[in-house]
Amino acid sequence: MKEESQARVARISGAGHLPGGEYESIHISGSAKIDGDAVCQEDVHVSGAATAKGDLAAKEIHVSGSLQVEGDVHAEAVRVSGSAHFAGGMEVCGEMRVSGSAHICKAARIQQLRAAGSLRLDEGVECERFETHGGFAIQGLLNAEQVEIEVGGACQAGEIGGESVRIYRSATAVNTFLSRLLNGARRAGRLSVETIEASQIDLEATRAKVVRGRDVRIGADCEIDRVEYSGVCEIADGAVVRESAKVSA
Repeated sequence: MKEESQARVARISGAGHLPGGEYESIHISGSAKIDGDAVCQEDVHVSGAATAKGDLAAKEIHVSGSLQVEGDVHAEAVRVSGSAHFAGGMEVCGEMRVSGSAHICKAARIQQLRAAGSLRLDEGVECERFETHGGFAIQGLLNAEQVEIEVGGACQAGEIGGESVRIYRSATAVNTFLSRLLNGARRAGRLSVETIEASQIDLEATRAKVVRGRDVRIGADCEIDRVEYSGVCEIADGAVVRESAKVSA
């Protein structure tokens, strides 16, 4: 085990423990546990396996290995290309990018969230911009000013709300095949959601109970129980809309 500490810069390349407290940065390429709340002035890099037993705060968090945080996370930026499990809540005042796998168990506030891997949120998320390419599962509310979802696998959300919502099908047939293989009987390449509410709504490959907006376009492979709109509503040939109504703005 190699462990260094200089001006609260912590590096672990073997197996070790770090006490909670304030650090300039933490770099873990081996296996480590952080015992207690940790605050980093700069960055946390995990290319090995790490478990934080308390809260974790840092300017930037980079995960290319495996990270588990049992408390809350506060950061300016988060990058996950490996696997990350956040048992608490999350607040990111900048951008979070996921190209690996991320699971957030409590409510999250993230200025910009971009995911191209596997994303799971158990209690919803609030963003300025939410962008995904692939599959995700959000049990609660997805609330964002701008929502852009490229459906390339099984996608699920409780509710979606925002100013602009665009959902479109991925052109990559491989994603559909892999999603069917991994999810069995679940329909691949479609978003399942209870309610969508926004000013501008443009949908493909979506199954929803209620869609409510000003200007609404229902495109290919959509199945909507009810559409409510105050401006313009366009329904593509082959799309299923069981009920539609124009309402006052």
